Amino acid sequence: MSRRFACRPVRRLVREIVRRLRPGGLAVLDNVFLGGRVFGPAYQEERHVAMRGLNDFIAGDERVESVMLPVRDGVTIARRR
Repeated sequence: MSRRFACRPVRRLVREIVRRLRPGGLAVLDNVFLGGRVFGPAYQEERHVAMRGLNDFIAGDERVESVMLPVRDGVTIARRR
């Protein structure tokens, strides 16, 4: 499965979640590091590629302020602007 296809459903889901958040509302995502595999370019399974895409998408989304915390297997907190 191509990277582009794997990320598309995830991006659609995040867009919908952010759209439904009120200003100041929070979205919390758990396990965003996938055991550190999202940082290793050797890991190209669909879930690794999709999570990389999700992390990049949230970091670049102007509608939210986000922080990725290195707690356990990674937690992302995104706040709607």
